[in-house]
Amino acid sequence: MQRLLETKESTKDAARKSQHFPVAYGKVLFLTPDGNHLRWVNEDGSLGEIVKLTEPQTIQAELKASEHTCQQD
Repeated sequence: MQRLLETKESTKDAARKSQHFPVAYGKVLFLTPDGNHLRWVNEDGSLGEIVKLTEPQTIQAELKASEHTCQQD
């Protein structure tokens, strides 16, 4: 399944959009700028961990961890 990462300035908007996702992509994961870093946006709109783009395995781990929320019944 394809997955989608999207950047958002507004964490409230990201939290709202994370509740609805296209079946073709599964759950969309959102990133937001925080100073000189990017951070994951949690489903409640709070800031998550810093994303280091130089460490793609951490991004893959986050995609894998959220994979179960993409499965359809």
